[in-house]
Amino acid sequence: MSVSAQRAPRTGERAGVLDRALRLFADVEGGEGATVLLLALNVFLLFTAYYVIKPIREALILSGGGAEVKSYAAAGQAMLLRTLVPAYGSLADRLPRRALLNTVTAFFVL
Repeated sequence: MSVSAQRAPRTGERAGVLDRALRLFADVEGGEGATVLLLALNVFLLFTAYYVIKPIREALILSGGGAEVKSYAAAGQAMLLRTLVPAYGSLADRLPRRALLNTVTAFFVL
């Protein structure tokens, strides 16, 4: 049994069956099992949406201008990410976690 499975829950809450089952895969404290499953469902849905949308995006790019436009789109995306990733990093350094989550969510809603 792993060391994390033998440790007592930090929150003072007793570990349920779900918490103990999830401890086989990650460090899950007592009472966190439902939150862990919700996070896993969220990640699963994001990946599923990406893999559904990706072929549609590729088909639209290829039908609009061919492989040349696809390569230009990939280069444009790389240039965009080259500026956005450091900007997000500086924003994450300045804001507390909850404010960062609210700001990023509001940006994508708009």
